[in-house]
Amino acid sequence: MNSLSIPPAHLRDTLSRQAYFRGWDAGVLSRLAMGASQFSVGKDMPVLARGDVPEHLYLVVSGQVRLFIPLANGMERIVSLVMPGEGFGEVALLLGASLPYGVAACRDSHIIMVNARTYLAELSGAPALLEHTLRLVARQHQATLLDMEICSQPSSLLRVVRFLMNQRPCAEVDDGYEITLPGRKRDIAAKLGLTQETFSRMLSFLGQQGVIAMQGGAIRIGDGSKLRLMDASICAKEMQRA
Repeated sequence: MNSLSIPPAHLRDTLSRQAYFRGWDAGVLSRLAMGASQFSVGKDMPVLARGDVPEHLYLVVSGQVRLFIPLANGMERIVSLVMPGEGFGEVALLLGASLPYGVAACRDSHIIMVNARTYLAELSGAPALLEHTLRLVARQHQATLLDMEICSQPSSLLRVVRFLMNQRPCAEVDDGYEITLPGRKRDIAAKLGLTQETFSRMLSFLGQQGVIAMQGGAIRIGDGSKLRLMDASICAKEMQRA
């Protein structure tokens, strides 16, 4: 990790542009910036280790990081992919606990560290900010539960189908939409409990069946009902086997 020398005023402006702090008072952001710093980290380099006790709230400004649980076979089970404008570490700070996951960069990234004492002091003095933070944590928790539900499926194809269904932009959109993979195939595969080869093979199969059309990291879904029909068909076959 390489520390960057950035004035507090510039850090404050950067914080104000991030979705994580949307709606926060300018005075609060100025105080957070006073105890903040920014660093860069290269692709696949570690940021934090599982078991570390964080002293900062971390905010991804550019790039992407993964939160993962290391497995005994040397592989990773990815818990979450953190995108620009999103943060991590707040749960450990609120609980005063160590991190249950490791953190590494998926690509070259810039990250801001906000001093934990300053961050927690602002939350304790402003119930609206605390409520805002709890909503963020609740959404992260819900997303993790959805990922666990997907990973519990015995069929690799069903995991990929459910993943694609969850990427739909909104409930009202069902036909003629395009999604962009939210990370590298290897990271998405690890998030689904699959190998990269299996994930790619399932995507190719769906393309051959006319369910999706792929071009690089973009996936075109011409008819969302085809995904739902395939989901129902796979589930029916699994029930018959059981």
